[in-house]
Amino acid sequence: MSSKTWDLFLLIHRFHLLMWKTLAKRSIRSGGLYRIVYMAMYIRVKRSKTTYFLQCDPTETILDVKQKLHTLIDQPINDQRLILVGTGEILDDSKTLADQKVENDAVVALTLRKDDNEFEDVNIVRPNDDFYQSRDPDGSW
Repeated sequence: MSSKTWDLFLLIHRFHLLMWKTLAKRSIRSGGLYRIVYMAMYIRVKRSKTTYFLQCDPTETILDVKQKLHTLIDQPINDQRLILVGTGEILDDSKTLADQKVENDAVVALTLRKDDNEFEDVNIVRPNDDFYQSRDPDGSW
């Protein structure tokens, strides 16, 4: 595989290995044939009673995720804050999902900037178990 083909192969599979030093550290040598597996993942972004299921790539930045949310909720990216549920860590826009240990099926809280320029508190409403138990199996009362 020529160097040009290899670069294209990496680009197509959305790997961003920019320096040969990085490739060498991973024992990837020129002229070798390698199988690269593209791993998609999804995260659950929650706010109040709403959950957004976003398909992502571990190499996407939090800014990329916020852009996806912007198309869904029409809120400016700068007015969004994402917090990893479980750790309470505020996710950094410039870092990737992988960098911040956001794994497949992770739950991320979305908070929005309020009028006073502060972010709202995390508010994730869990379904009331009684509500679901009081319904008939077909969903009627």
